[in-house]
Amino acid sequence: MNKTVIVTGATGAIGFAIAHKIASLKNWDVVLAARNTQKGEAAVEKIIKQTGNKNVKLVIADLSLKKDIDKLLKEWQGPLNVLINNAAITPIKRKENSEGIEMQWALNVLGYWRMIEGFSAILSESAKTEYSRIVNVASFWAGGLDLNDVEFKTDFTITMQHIDSPNSPIECSVLFLKNS
Repeated sequence: MNKTVIVTGATGAIGFAIAHKIASLKNWDVVLAARNTQKGEAAVEKIIKQTGNKNVKLVIADLSLKKDIDKLLKEWQGPLNVLINNAAITPIKRKENSEGIEMQWALNVLGYWRMIEGFSAILSESAKTEYSRIVNVASFWAGGLDLNDVEFKTDFTITMQHIDSPNSPIECSVLFLKNS
């Protein structure tokens, strides 16, 4: 039986490389989660062509939006062995999503957290017959998250938000483990 992985941010260089490598392995179904249909379809087509794995598919979801993650979770069918949270954004200017949340915080932190929380029961169920894993991809940049200004309302410089946000997936991983 095939194992299933979701790779978020799979239209970018790192996410594409991850999805491509897993698709090249035997017995893997690879699901690319992307917000851009055109880029997502091109990535799926390229991975299938280069790896020969026809078990690669696309789900469209803007992971900065709670409603899109909720829809993805509602429509998900079957097991999930690996969730790879890789989607991220580093905007030049402060921008909010349609839910009124700063984009980088919404995607790089809340998106990871919501995906982990939402898929945890499915991952746990899959672990009964196979293994399951969550992989949170984060930047190498060091720095601390300013919990008093997580949406960069008072200090939105490219340097500050790039230093603060990349560690958030690591911090979310630790918090999730402590609370699960």
